[in-house]
Amino acid sequence: MSTQRNCACLALLAAKTLSWLVIFSGCDTVVLPPLGPGVPGGPGGQPNTPGGSSNPFQKGDIVFSLKTTPMDGFTNLNTGATLEHWVFRPPLTQGRAFCGAAALNDRIYAIGGNTATLAELDTAETLDLPGAGVWTPIASLSAPRTGIAAAAANGKIYAIGGFRTGVPLVGTNEEYDPVTNAWSPRAPNPTPRSYAAAVTVNGKIYLMGGSTIVNNTFTDTTSVDEYDPVTNTWTPKAPMPVAMSTHAAAELNGKIHVVINTTHLEYDPATNIWTPRKPMTKARDRLGAFSWNGKLFAVGGRMGAAVSGDVEEYDPQFDGWTPRLAIGGTNLRESCGHAAIGPSFYRIGGTAPTGQGGNNHNIQVLEYFAHTPVFPFRKD
Repeated sequence: MSTQRNCACLALLAAKTLSWLVIFSGCDTVVLPPLGPGVPGGPGGQPNTPGGSSNPFQKGDIVFSLKTTPMDGFTNLNTGATLEHWVFRPPLTQGRAFCGAAALNDRIYAIGGNTATLAELDTAETLDLPGAGVWTPIASLSAPRTGIAAAAANGKIYAIGGFRTGVPLVGTNEEYDPVTNAWSPRAPNPTPRSYAAAVTVNGKIYLMGGSTIVNNTFTDTTSVDEYDPVTNTWTPKAPMPVAMSTHAAAELNGKIHVVINTTHLEYDPATNIWTPRKPMTKARDRLGAFSWNGKLFAVGGRMGAAVSGDVEEYDPQFDGWTPRLAIGGTNLRESCGHAAIGPSFYRIGGTAPTGQGGNNHNIQVLEYFAHTPVFPFRKD
């Protein structure tokens, strides 16, 4: 199966047998029950990957698409289904909250953060999804940091800002090369901050908001800076209309959406303009956000003193939010790391509500598979 994250969603249901196969091509979720002889992808069958055969589907096979758009050689069955779930993933090797997190080449990275006793960490680890499927330590940062903003660009991971004991704020910018397993110093951010959000659009990283120090007091900022990894330079951009930290941000249709509490802002890198959008129905901070299938998802966080497991989906076409599958019980967390690959959003570590989660609450990792309508087509 292709490992390219084009996030085209395909599912093949073998019509001639009770065996079935579901593939999210270009995404990390694969369900492969046993296949019988003659079934595409099974013993004696045709390869089921896009590049494996010029005709991977047989007459009567059912393919599920993300769209109702007609497909040559297939008949629309005029029905549909919805996919959405939460599942446990392997735990971290080191418990951490407020870590930086990013996804690159089918791998999830958790960087720095702090322990349950608030000790800052310099360690980092990666979850190799197509490989062993467990977390493995990688090279450490140059110094411990928590409240890091992390993003992937041009095949590298960038860990920006944060703070550590004795150094209230750092503008440190380190680049991780997964090929050499090494961190390298890059141009520091000119406006040091912690608890900012970092999003990559067209190969450039946008660092938004965060917490600075004004008159010896942690103060939220409206600052926005663009980092170009190619030239190793920072450029100030239009500030946000609202100062914030511990917010979430994600790219959607070439624009950046920032959400926190009753604020939802959209930034267009092409015009350098911020536009207010409809806020979430559940006001939260310390949450995560990602985009999938043309929608924005806001996941978890903190509602005042309470930890939230709420998930909401934003549709830019209607500028509105819809509640989706929440997580609850003893699996509530806030101050987590967050990263996504296609429809799979990973909630990493974090802090449990008082009295919940046990002693190892900050090693928990959960995957939320985003609400995804699919539509069946039969091979002619």
